[in-house]
Amino acid sequence: MASGDLKGSQRPWVLKAILSVVPPCSRVLEIGGGEPLIADILDRLGYEVWIVDPFNGTAHGPLDYERFRTEYPGVRFVRGLFGEQVLPAPPGGFDCIYSISVLEHIPAKGLVCTALIIP
Repeated sequence: MASGDLKGSQRPWVLKAILSVVPPCSRVLEIGGGEPLIADILDRLGYEVWIVDPFNGTAHGPLDYERFRTEYPGVRFVRGLFGEQVLPAPPGGFDCIYSISVLEHIPAKGLVCTALIIP
């Protein structure tokens, strides 16, 4: 991407992968989501969508927590980093956990073309 933001090119692929293996009405979790564009689409398609992100600008992340909560009312937001025990996981856990922004945080020399979807 011209802006250096890989999310724009990754979002369609992640959405396609989720839709191909995770049935509607499933509970999904996006890690480090930033602006929840895919989360919103999944919510509109009948998925129960959760997103965990600190929304505090860490690693060039977003600061727009209140705006996102208003613009994407069907998404359940949890502020924090994944693994900090900030996520009150619902009974039954999640059917799919995904992240769109992982590639941005891997040094270019260590980047290997990989896709992982764990339903």
